[in-house]
Amino acid sequence: MKIRSITGIPVETNLIVKVETDDGLYGVGEAGVAVQVPATMKVLEYYAEWLVGRDPLAIEELWQEMFRYSRRKEGSIICAAISGIDMALWDIKGKALGVPVWQLLGGKVRERVQLYAHIGGKDTTEVIERSRAAIERGFTVLRYGFDDPAGGTVFDASRALRRSVQTMEAVRSAVGPEIDICVDVHQRLSPARAVEYCRAVEPVAPLFVEDPIRPEDPTAYRSLRDRVSVPLASGENLYSKWQFRPLIEEELVEYIRVDLGAAGGITESRKIAAAAETHYLEVVPHCARGPLLELATLHFSFATPNLAVQEHTGGPAWWHDIFVGLGDLESGWATAPETPGLGVEFNEDAAKAHPRVQRQMPHWRKPDGSVQEW
Repeated sequence: MKIRSITGIPVETNLIVKVETDDGLYGVGEAGVAVQVPATMKVLEYYAEWLVGRDPLAIEELWQEMFRYSRRKEGSIICAAISGIDMALWDIKGKALGVPVWQLLGGKVRERVQLYAHIGGKDTTEVIERSRAAIERGFTVLRYGFDDPAGGTVFDASRALRRSVQTMEAVRSAVGPEIDICVDVHQRLSPARAVEYCRAVEPVAPLFVEDPIRPEDPTAYRSLRDRVSVPLASGENLYSKWQFRPLIEEELVEYIRVDLGAAGGITESRKIAAAAETHYLEVVPHCARGPLLELATLHFSFATPNLAVQEHTGGPAWWHDIFVGLGDLESGWATAPETPGLGVEFNEDAAKAHPRVQRQMPHWRKPDGSVQEW
């Protein structure tokens, strides 16, 4: 069996990677990009130049070639392309051997995977209503975003900090002590503001505070870790095991947020999780793109001993037309897929009904007019 083609297929803001073989099998993966889809497709074309004709079951060897022959390593576009191809190769291998991918990863270490729900709303009342609705569906871990500009593009850190603390206090009062809550700051605070915020939300006992500061230098968490006591989570913007080393080896966070669509696919994410396990750190996979990434992550989660909980964002119903066999993840828990490979069939005709949509990340400013992370 040899690789016959590697194709990037945009579906609105998502990028699906399809790898076909000369004996009729195919696998699909998802490259974890949103705004760099055209550039990532060019990287897929580059890899196809030498991967076509190769053995799709030689996953580790092909991963090493893609990463090490790229020269400019560890960037978001390079690693997203590798991730999408890697997932598709695991899908092919599972189909070829007649087993689900989690079985190839060593088998299940749990009977079900816990999921956390994204909760938002226009005001605190709506946030609480949606929280209660998620709890009624079966979720016991809820995730909240940091305060956004009210319909604008100016981010006032002082105002956002106060409003987020008030929201978290109201949520804790409404849902009680038995529900785990976490908050994603989305890298929006300076280290000094992050200290202030983490101390302010400590009384609501969050499961973790995610990405309170920018990710470019993970060692910046050293000072933050020494000054706050709430559990911290980070990693969704890191690429490859080497970039995760400071967070893991210095135990700068409690939860590792590896993204299988960005960090190098299933192959690399397994290594990152294993490194975290040696420090008794738990993994909370980031999967805020499409359902294929979430499905691949689910296989990873079933086979990862140090998993804490997996992210679940939901999505439009039409994804079920594109990926036939997607399961229901709306009850707070997931069971293991039993179909060979990742467990879905890709309906390319249905995907054509959702052509690429060019997305731009929000362009925010601070009150003084300077650039602010979204």
